[in-house]
Formats: sequence, C-alpha cells, structure tokens
Amino acid sequence: DLKAAAAAPPLAAAAAPVAQTDDSSSSQAAAEAACTLLQGRLQLILALVRTLDRRAVGSDRQGALIKLLLQDFLFPEAVQQVSAAAAGQLNLQAGAASTQPHCATASCRKAALELLAELMSDSPASLDEGVRLLVHLHYDQQVLTGWNLLPKPLRAPGQYMGLKNGGATCYMNAVLQQLFLQPCIRAGVLGAAAVDPAEAADSVFAQLQAMFAVMALGKGTYTIPTDFWWAFKDYDGSPIDVKEHQDAYEFFTRLQDFVDQHLISTGQQPAIKPVMGGKFVQQIICRGVDFTSEREEEFYQVSVDVKGMGSLEKSLDDYVKGELMEGDNAYLCEELGKRVPAVKRSVIKQLPQMLCVHLKRFEFDYHSQTRYKVRDRFEFPLEIDMFKYTADGLAAADQQQKAGEQQQKQLQRTTSSSAGSTGSESGQLQRRGSTAAIDKVSGGCNYMYDLMGIVVHSGSAFTGHYYSFIKERTQSTAGDGRSSSSRSGSSDSSSSCSSGPPPRQWYSFDDKQVSAWDITNLEYECFGGKPSQDSDARGPPKRNEYDRAHSAYMLFYERRQAAAGSAAAASSDGSQQQQQQQQARAEGSQMQSEQLSISGRAN
Repeated sequence: DLKAAAAAPPLAAAAAPVAQTDDSSSSQAAAEAACTLLQGRLQLILALVRTLDRRAVGSDRQGALIKLLLQDFLFPEAVQQVSAAAAGQLNLQAGAASTQPHCATASCRKAALELLAELMSDSPASLDEGVRLLVHLHYDQQVLTGWNLLPKPLRAPGQYMGLKNGGATCYMNAVLQQLFLQPCIRAGVLGAAAVDPAEAADSVFAQLQAMFAVMALGKGTYTIPTDFWWAFKDYDGSPIDVKEHQDAYEFFTRLQDFVDQHLISTGQQPAIKPVMGGKFVQQIICRGVDFTSEREEEFYQVSVDVKGMGSLEKSLDDYVKGELMEGDNAYLCEELGKRVPAVKRSVIKQLPQMLCVHLKRFEFDYHSQTRYKVRDRFEFPLEIDMFKYTADGLAAADQQQKAGEQQQKQLQRTTSSSAGSTGSESGQLQRRGSTAAIDKVSGGCNYMYDLMGIVVHSGSAFTGHYYSFIKERTQSTAGDGRSSSSRSGSSDSSSSCSSGPPPRQWYSFDDKQVSAWDITNLEYECFGGKPSQDSDARGPPKRNEYDRAHSAYMLFYERRQAAAGSAAAASSDGSQQQQQQQQARAEGSQMQSEQLSISGRAN
C-alpha cells in the first residue's frame, strides 16, 4: 500500500516553488488532506509491525520499507542533492517535482519517523540499513555547506522564498529576486557546471548558484545567503559591509559581469547576456549628403532621465532625438574631406529579450556638491512598443520624412491654383503611407514589451530601502534546466528562449516577506511625485505637500511572446499577419491611384 502511494506524485508537487498555482490555498488544503490519509496508513502499519513482530520488513531483503520511508516519504530532497553532486549540476526541471516529500505535515512526518524507529529496533539488518542510508543522504554529500538552515517556518506549496536582510542588503535581495524569477536566467545559472569546491567559497557564481538552488527547492519561507555576502567583494577586494546601504543598479551591473565572465572563462554559455544583452548604435547622420557613420556597442540596460520628463515615453524620445552638430561644431567627414552639418544620436540596434530600464532617480548637485534624489512624478506603461526608439524605426521615420519633402517639392512645382488642396491631400497620403509602413514593420510581437518587474526605492539618496514587484512567469520548458538559446550559444535576441504561456499574478518581494500585490496600486507605489498628481486625486493641491519618498528605480520589460506549442495562437497570429499584409497592399494601391488622380488634376 505504501509503495503504491510512493509511486503517485505528492499533491504538493503540483505547486512547485518556481511556478505558482492558480489557487495556492486550495492546493494546500488538498495536500494536507492527502497527508492525513497517509498518516492513518502509517499508523496502521506501525500497529501491524508491533503486533505481528515483522520488523524485518524494513531491510532490503524483506520489503525495503526503510529505504522507501527515507527516500520518498521523508527526505527526497537529499536524494536529489546526492544526484546533483554526482552529476556536477542540478536538474531543476526534474528536481522541482521530485523534492516534494509525501509526508509534508508535521503529524504525518511524526508517524513516518515512529514507524522508522520501530523498524530499526530489535533487527540488526534493519538497523544497519537505516544507518547506512542516513549517513549516505545527510553526511557523505555536503553540497550546500555553510548555509544557515536553522528551523524556520515552512513555505506553503507554490509559495516563493524570501531573502533575509543582513542589515542593509535589501538592494541585493530586490535584484536577485528579479533575476531568479526570469526562467531563462534561472535555468542558465542552475544548469551550469558546478565550481570546484576548493574555489567555491570566494566564487560569486558558485554562491549565486547555491542560493538559486535553495530558493527553487528549499522548504523554508526564506533563506539567509551568508556565503553570498562573503563571496561578493567590494572594489578593494574585501567582503562587503552588510550594514552599508548601496545602489541596486550598481550591484546589478557588477553581478552581471561576475556571472557571465565566469561562465565564458570556463567555456560555457553566458546566462544573462542571451536574455538581457542588446546593442546600441552610435550614429552620425550627415545633412545634405548621403553619408552615415555607425559604431555598435553592447548594453545590458538603458539609463533614462527622470527630471523634467514626466513619463517613460517622453524620456525615450529625448534619449534618441540626438543633437545637431553645425557651425564650429560641425562633423568632420573624412570621406568628403570637409565639415558638414550632422545629427549625432544613440539608438537601439538590437533589442534584448528582457529590457532593463534604469531610471536616473539620483543626481549630483555641482553647486552644493551633494547627491540628491529626484522625486518627480514619472509614469510608465504596462506595455510599450519599442519600434520608434530603434534604428529601424528611426530610419523608417526619416525615410518617410524625406519622401514627403520630395513629394511636396514636386507637387509645388506642378500645381497651380489648386496647390492648397493638393498639398492637403498630399499630406494625408504622406501620413497614411508612414503609418502603413510602420504597421508592416512593427505589426508583430518583436517590438512589443510587457512590464514584468519593478525595483522600488524608498528613502533619500543616502539611505533607504529597496524592494521588488514581479509578475510571475511559467517555468522554462528546457529538459536539462537550460534554455534552448543557451545550449545553442546564440546571443541574438531573436533566438532567445520564450518565457512560456502568458504570466499571471504580481507579487511583492520585500526581503523575507513575499505576498501577492495588486497592479492597480502601480500609480501610488511606483510613480512618485505628489499625491495631488494622482489620477484619482480630488480638489486642489495642498499647501506644503511633499513628494512621495518611494518610487520606481529599475523597470524590467519582457518581449511579448506567443505561448510555445499553441497551435491556436500560431494560427491566430498568421491570420492577423495576412490581414495586415492585405490591408497594407490595399492602402498602397489606393495611394498610387490617388497620386495619379492628383497629378492628373495638377496637369
């Protein structure tokens, strides 16, 4: 009977820590009911063993009941730990479900331990079997040495794990949760080869890998990453001071360097670059001559101004508009051998799978020589089309503008008294053509991004607190714990792995505390500014009204992807694309006929 129960997966496994269930409370109730039933079976077997004096059934020769109790009902995570140590890497996909013990409640585990103690008493073979298994599972392999595993509350099935604040390490916790909740980054870290144990203590990657493993498969509601604090050094090579407040954005850039440099130096594929790596292109576009100078550079995040902008869209518009170089500052074109007016700008050449936007909330006042926090209101959308901020989008806009100017000049030369009406019709055609061209290029999902994570800072420029809001994704489908793009070694954003089906619930990650969060509170929690600037504010602004101390500091947008393997979604996207192409062709034909009509009237 117990073997049949062990063969069936525990109900708690349906709510693995890396993928929340739709209703965690009902899942927990079902798991507790299953444990109550199993507890009764264990107590019945204990009574039979005592009455019939059948303690020998615990050994391998008789019934292997001791092995069943230890490996399946009590300590399945130890079995996975031993397997991971032997293989040199952790298979998160297989481990998440198989580490859920059948005896999940305290009363059920007590019944299993009482039966185990009875089987190991008065039977040398059973005693030897039990001791040998316990030593093998808990003492022979020390995979997660040095971690604080003191008794703490057990997390419910499907609940995410928090991170303890070491005093002022909230900036770490907020960023680490953002990276862990990204399936491809998590799979890339956990699927990499283990670091040599002799070097693991001072290896940031080794401690990050161990921490992600605990966050994915651990049983507690939070973990204490003591070894990670020790391994992460400051610029002088000393362990960081966990009581010192530091910048979350700076920590993110350093951590990204540590992770990818380690993987590349050991001949492995980077974990963060295929997901968050994009490319800028520095352009110098000459005016009056057909010459453009371009220089590409990689990026992991985009830093945009907050002060005086008001919204993310306006800040991105300002970011890509560039500056005009003319007069004494004109561009020296070596190909032409002279100085010419030019526009210098930095635009996005290649978008990443997950786009990190850093909001410049902290500025430096050169008059007072002090750092201060910009608390202005700064809005950002739940979804954004990045096409017009890319090199392709700006090139399409420039091309349409040039075509419109040439068409306008041609019509002015050929029109007479009807020039006013003709120019109006030409302007309508120009706008219609520009819109159709942009729709044909950005009509797909390549440029559409959804908001998936927010790092919030509360406080001043010198002290404060960081926490994260994250929208959960589904678990990565890679069987070996790595994304398909990581296995192929491609860093192109078009080949990066999908995050699976559409995401679901938003959660708040505030150090040890993990709880559901309502996205309708976005304006109050993240936009900053004064309360009177809220959309639901009533009445005039109050006197001496202060700006909010809490506001968004880092934004994480993810490329919109269709659900993998969904034939219905693929069919719908194909039909929509065909409709857009037919509409574009129809508009093109209409434009040609209207142009011929206008030319005829002008002549």
